[in-house]
Amino acid sequence: QMKHPGALKIIAGCEARKIKGSGSKVKKVECVFRNGRKINITGNTIIVAAGAVSSSIILLRSGIGNGRVGKNLCFNMGSPVTAVFKDKINAYEGLQISHYIQLNPSQGFIVETWFNPPVAQALTMPGWFDDHFKNMRRYDHLSSAGILVPTQTNGEVTTGGLFGRDVKYVPAKEDLKKLIEGLIFAGKIFFAGGAEIIMPHTFDYYEFKNEKELEQLRDIVKKPGDITLGTGHPQGGNGISKSKSKGAINPEFKVFGYDNLYVCDASVFPSSVGVNPQLTVMALADYASEFIN
Repeated sequence: QMKHPGALKIIAGCEARKIKGSGSKVKKVECVFRNGRKINITGNTIIVAAGAVSSSIILLRSGIGNGRVGKNLCFNMGSPVTAVFKDKINAYEGLQISHYIQLNPSQGFIVETWFNPPVAQALTMPGWFDDHFKNMRRYDHLSSAGILVPTQTNGEVTTGGLFGRDVKYVPAKEDLKKLIEGLIFAGKIFFAGGAEIIMPHTFDYYEFKNEKELEQLRDIVKKPGDITLGTGHPQGGNGISKSKSKGAINPEFKVFGYDNLYVCDASVFPSSVGVNPQLTVMALADYASEFIN
């Protein structure tokens, strides 16, 4: 934008579907509006920046890639832990996320403070029916933390499924173990701060009243279905690499085998960064601009 004032044009409500070209050159992007009207966007250089999932979908639909497109998808996997205090603490009056802990040396997880308005907090409130109702009634006595684990690169984006786009992912045992250790670590912090009860968001309902009980969590959670898990900040799928056998994008952000097709978003990450990646994405975009003609 700074180098080419007035050259940027945003076309709203229009989906990029396929990239077309011949040989090592791409020439146009086939796009469709919500009402079905189709247009072609032509250019000397085409940059795919649709996010970790959709960038892979566009390339796969177009038959572009070396077999590495859509591979090595990863996330920041998380789960909350809730603490009950004797006194009112009104956690809802503060910021949703205000503090974090990143251990050094790393233990494979990050702890973040985390609290929401009533409806959003209810979605991750431990317990069913009467237990859930009881916990919502003591909303102003609660505090909560979220544990984030950068996952292994064992996810995959495909063009299958009912809507022609699918994500295949099952948390690795090692990642689940790191998450549980993070939940126990956060629970101990809450106990040290005066919490009377610690509650994980497990399928079965538990109220832990001391550290010894809290450590039972290692035996309670054995598989992903035993606890609420969320994935955010998808990364990878079109990993950057010097080797065609390991990535889809070369170090100059070009798709292997193409002269004028680039990818520049979180899909080029070779692994999960473990935190919200927007600064890394912006830094990569700035760096990539040196190579894109």
